[in-house]
Amino acid sequence: MALLFHNPLLLLLQGRFSCDIRCHQNQKAQIQCILCTPGTYQDETGKTECKEVPKGYYQDEEGKDDYKPCSEGMYQNFPLFTNVLQAIFGDKLVAIFNKSSSTLPSGNSTDGYIWGSNPDEWEIKEDENKFIINFYEGQKTGFFIDQRENRALVRSLSEGKRVLNTFGYTGGFSLSALRGNAQYVETVDISKKAIALCDRNVSLNFHNANHKSVALDVPHYLSEIDNNYDIIILDPPAFAKNHRSLQQGLKGYKNINQRAIEKIKPGGLIFTFSCSQAVSKDDFQTMVFTAAANANRKVRIIKHLPHAIDHPVSIYHPEGEYLKGLLIYVE
Repeated sequence: MALLFHNPLLLLLQGRFSCDIRCHQNQKAQIQCILCTPGTYQDETGKTECKEVPKGYYQDEEGKDDYKPCSEGMYQNFPLFTNVLQAIFGDKLVAIFNKSSSTLPSGNSTDGYIWGSNPDEWEIKEDENKFIINFYEGQKTGFFIDQRENRALVRSLSEGKRVLNTFGYTGGFSLSALRGNAQYVETVDISKKAIALCDRNVSLNFHNANHKSVALDVPHYLSEIDNNYDIIILDPPAFAKNHRSLQQGLKGYKNINQRAIEKIKPGGLIFTFSCSQAVSKDDFQTMVFTAAANANRKVRIIKHLPHAIDHPVSIYHPEGEYLKGLLIYVE
């Protein structure tokens, strides 16, 4: 069980404060929670930073956000979060990890344990798959739990298929495809550290898996592949980190989607996502339409793919519905 998402107090905390709380449970039923103040972004190289400024301040054009509520408020409430998490999980809770050093404008935070202590690496289990996560070096909280239900869908559709998982990070979608008895799975990510951890995760779960990992630039790789994949997964970092970079970000999304649509086998499936708050659902679907038209192939939307239900969205903060995804069928 990767996340105890059903607890109403935990949902209330996340919805009320628009905060990032992830609670991972290991094989011994021990629980470790990670807190990251809002504004965590990943750039095109796979590097992740938390960027936040006080409300009313504006950042520059270097991919930083233009204006958001100050994250100091959430940080000042960490004692509250600690008490509530202890009340929820009791003796099962062994540690709470703070990952907000680069988020806070005051610079008053240092990444580390604010309650308890534990090894930097932690093993969790999701849908029969075991994953090693690293809280210090991993992106955000070390594992993208928001894609849990979409990974399960990949598993259900992968039997006998050749699957390409791009921007694959540590192999979440790849392990789901392998667990679904995919014929062949390939993971591509520009980060060598992520690919190394992906290989460890594959070895942790499967012996002699028909899996290949590649540490290369995804857009370039997509332009070089042959059309021998039945399923392609596009789960890139946030190309549009603010509204000023929206058009440039949409261009980046269109390029990788167009290449995937051009390369996928006839009758293939593409799971395509954007985690950019600045990109609306309409923006995203229009971008996929443009990519399909440019590729001159017929495409049908099979399903919309949101984040998992443990990511509540405040009615007053619609940007909290940040993950947009589509499952499309390419004739």
